Amino acid sequence: MLCEAPGLPGRDLCAPCYAELPISAHRCPVCALPLPGLSNTLCGHCIKTKPAFDQCVTVFDYGHPLDFLIRRFKYHQNLACGRLLAQLFLAAVHRKNSQFLCPPPQLIVPVPLHPQRLRQRGFNQALELGRVLSRSLGIPLQQHIVERVLHTEPQSSMSAIKRKTNLKQAFRVRSTLLQQLPKQHIAIVDDVLTTGSTANALAHSLKNHGVTQVSVWVLARAP
Repeated sequence: MLCEAPGLPGRDLCAPCYAELPISAHRCPVCALPLPGLSNTLCGHCIKTKPAFDQCVTVFDYGHPLDFLIRRFKYHQNLACGRLLAQLFLAAVHRKNSQFLCPPPQLIVPVPLHPQRLRQRGFNQALELGRVLSRSLGIPLQQHIVERVLHTEPQSSMSAIKRKTNLKQAFRVRSTLLQQLPKQHIAIVDDVLTTGSTANALAHSLKNHGVTQVSVWVLARAP
């Protein structure tokens, strides 16, 4: 995929390229921010203001060469990159004693795109990743209980401070539909967590409608 050498079994990536994928050994147990110290130590942000979600679990750090694969999938509709990213996501979730499934959620909810952004991009990368996880894990995926009602500026183009205000009241929960579904534990799925503003706003909306626990599952966490 990256160097065009034959990939590993069940994975479109050779062993040397796979070894280059960035991953941190120690993370904040709440927001998954890479930390230089010991595991299970809260980062300064979570000590000061704990997010609305209960836990973020990620596979990699956001860095080279993973950032190349994500951009090719997300902005250039490279489906081969999307397949590889889904393979990497699934491999992490299926590992023994995976944090993703402790405890397992009742529902998977992909982060929604505003209809205008969806028309521009042509697909929702979070939904595509969520579908693969749902099929493999046997956990229902529900893409309609939350909708994005505000067409905001792209989060990637904004400062951390502006990201927080950019997403106020951006999501609306379809409470009638949610009432018909299990809501003890919902996993939000997205490709990258940067400041956590999107996941926090979405988790806040879900908890305001009675969801007990919200986990965030992401392929990559930005340092």
